[in-house]
Amino acid sequence: FMLGTIEAATTLRPGCATGYYGYPRNYYPPGYGADAMGDIQRRQNDEISWLFEASTAVFPSIYLSILPEDSRHNATTNKLYVRRVITEAIRLSGPDKVVPVTWSLYDNYPRTPRWHRLTAEDLQTEVEGPLDAGAQALLLWGATTNSTPGLSVADLQAYVETELQPVVSKVCRKYGCVPGV
Repeated sequence: FMLGTIEAATTLRPGCATGYYGYPRNYYPPGYGADAMGDIQRRQNDEISWLFEASTAVFPSIYLSILPEDSRHNATTNKLYVRRVITEAIRLSGPDKVVPVTWSLYDNYPRTPRWHRLTAEDLQTEVEGPLDAGAQALLLWGATTNSTPGLSVADLQAYVETELQPVVSKVCRKYGCVPGV
């Protein structure tokens, strides 16, 4: 089914990037560590190498999930996690096919009662980390809703202008990239 879907999408939309979000799979933290769990994850990815070979893009998730006020939150661990996910995706498909996916929120819901925007440091990790690890692109997506406090269109616009845009501009100056829509 998965292979057939990629083949159909590639036929119907030639030139369009095709692949599955969240592959290669990873676990936060440590994500592909130099340990037994990392070895198991790499073997599982090797077993589905056909998926990475058939895909024209690989879309690993690099969402961070531990909130800064949690004692388990660690900026160094977050950076290592992003690096390891990207390194594994590149190992499986090469750097030109890796398009990590992230957003401006912690992936903490529904474990906490509301969504939380990334801190400036964690936003920097999610935007710069993939490029620093060798990825050639980044897909930053998001959503708004007027029914959830902090996620209105106005809230997102303010966040983009005050937090996201400066980070993206800084990273693009460093790596010579061009932000897209």
